This record gives sequence, structure tokens and C-alpha cells, in this order.
Amino acid sequence: MLAKITSREKPCIEPLLKLNMKNKLLEIQCKLNVAKTQFNKFGGYNYRNHEDQCIAIKPLLKEYQVALTMTDRLVEIAGKIVIESACTLHDVETDGIISRTNGYSGIDENRKGMALEMSYGSASSYARKYAFNAMFLCDDNKDSDSTHDFNKSKKSDTVKADDSEWL
Repeated sequence: MLAKITSREKPCIEPLLKLNMKNKLLEIQCKLNVAKTQFNKFGGYNYRNHEDQCIAIKPLLKEYQVALTMTDRLVEIAGKIVIESACTLHDVETDGIISRTNGYSGIDENRKGMALEMSYGSASSYARKYAFNAMFLCDDNKDSDSTHDFNKSKKSDTVKADDSEWL
């Protein structure tokens, strides 16, 4: 049975001040915070996954009357098969597109311990995560991809005493 709304009850979606499409995106970018609640035991770091992003964004989508779509397609870049994920933000009120961003991820078809469909699914999740990050300005400065040195030796920024003649 549907509940009737009396004059004293407010609808579940409060009418917003009339925001233009870009202001809706701006408001969402300012309010959205997707915590890194996942932990990688092997690497010893926290991270966020695409599911965390989807959970965090849903209330804001409803509040600002926008819809988010994510689509994937296979593309070839420099002879490699890559997943291209497009993140598109739609204004429900005007039926217009507010913004669109893309994320990319390579596919390793020979990855050990992973079936082919798992490799494609993993690449899709990764590409979607980065398309989402680009749309909503999610900072990944402390993400494992940007902080891990991948066994590269670090070069010193200091000048040795015997190198001073080159200055």
C-alpha cells in the first residue's frame, strides 16, 4: 500500500535551488568523499574500489537529480587490447549530458591464476574506477599506484661535495 503525503510531510527529495548542470557537478565534486576502506595485506596499503564509489555517489545523484552511466568497450591502442570505460553524468531535469570522462586499463590475457573473463572484469573495474575519479576529482595521490616504487631505486636530490664542480 502506498503512503499518502499530507500537507505537513515533505517529499523525500527536497526541491533544490535551480542549479545549472555544471553547478550540480560542482556541488557533487565538493561533497563527495569516497574513503579508502579496503586494505591490501600483501602491499600494506588502503584503497577504494569501484563498488565503494558507487555506494558513496548514490545519495548525491538523487539529491541533485542526476544519473550516472558507465559503459565499456574494447579498443586497440598500439597493438594492445584495452578496456575504455566512459563515465557520463546526465541531468535528469533537462535530459542533457553534464560531463563525460574516460578511463583505460590494459588486459593481460595470460595472467596466471585468472580466467580470461576475470581478467576482462578486473580491467573493466579498474578503468571504471579511474573514469569515475576523473569525473568527481577523487584524489589518488596516496593510492598504491602512485606511491609504490615498483623496486626502482630512488635518485638523490642532494648534491655530493665532489659534484659541486659541475654546478
